[in-house]
Amino acid sequence: ALTLALAPRLGSEFLPKLDEGNIWLTITLAPSSSLEQTKRIEGQVRAVMMSYPEVGNVITQVGRPDDGTDPKGPNNLEVLAELKPRNDWRFESKEKMVADMSARIRRLPGVPTNFSQVIQDNVEEAMSGVKGEIAVKIFGPDLDVLTQKSEQVAAILNGIRGAADVA
Repeated sequence: ALTLALAPRLGSEFLPKLDEGNIWLTITLAPSSSLEQTKRIEGQVRAVMMSYPEVGNVITQVGRPDDGTDPKGPNNLEVLAELKPRNDWRFESKEKMVADMSARIRRLPGVPTNFSQVIQDNVEEAMSGVKGEIAVKIFGPDLDVLTQKSEQVAAILNGIRGAADVA
């Protein structure tokens, strides 16, 4: 009973990093992006992902799910890339392959990336309420101040060696 009572206080730093055999890429374009523009970007991102022999299959979703349970708009793009067995890879690690993919996709103007894995992404979102491995939440009543502070935090985080996909 004591162990169960303390379990919620452990935090996620004790969760092991597992390789799920996939890449889950979320891209959130500018809120003003049209469905047609997002579909065009989807085709470009799909082409980049499929150009890797390590990738077996790519499944994409643009906008929100059909059941309407997710509040995402037409500017949202989600990509699931299933990976082939490691003995077929050119890269020595998944991290190096993801870094290479990220660099190629970021060449597309206005396309921010957030690489994860399916289960890892769901667990992190359930724990913090946002998508991403590390989340900084800023609260307050003034949207202008919140915007300014979030830009300052993003600038600081982008200056940290090893930081990636800061948004």
